[in-house]
Amino acid sequence: MELRVHVSAEDCLELAGTRVGADFREWLTFTESGRWSMPQVAVQVVRGRASPVSSWPGAELGRYPTRIDVGGAALYWDAPESEDGEVSIEGLVRLNRIDAPPRFPNSVGRVQQIWTARSEPSAAGGFEDHTGLPPLGQVWHAGSELMNPGWAGAILDVELIDR
Repeated sequence: MELRVHVSAEDCLELAGTRVGADFREWLTFTESGRWSMPQVAVQVVRGRASPVSSWPGAELGRYPTRIDVGGAALYWDAPESEDGEVSIEGLVRLNRIDAPPRFPNSVGRVQQIWTARSEPSAAGGFEDHTGLPPLGQVWHAGSELMNPGWAGAILDVELIDR
């Protein structure tokens, strides 16, 4: 199963040199659509099994710590309501290098595709975050590196490996 993973600019710096075909082992989080602005190209429907996670210091106040098992991935989600069972939710899967609940597993896979999100001056003189597929973004295929100056993040297509 393949999953599209959004990577912030800060986390991309730590992934510098990552190539298509590279092993992937990271914590992943999920945020449902409509919660805040998201790069639409990275929004996807996640179908999996949700189960409650014990409360922990990093959980968001007023929400419900939840684990979603999707293929070989474990996604951490601060759900708006208690979830336990099959779910089908549209939202954003994101790499998280900050924190995770105790003993929360990494998701494991292999990078299949890398898309960059560039920030370029707009006609109004500000910056627009171009997080799209070609021609807005820049695509690297097998053998190309993730690091490129002037960008605002990346999207990785990851083929998951069952744990």
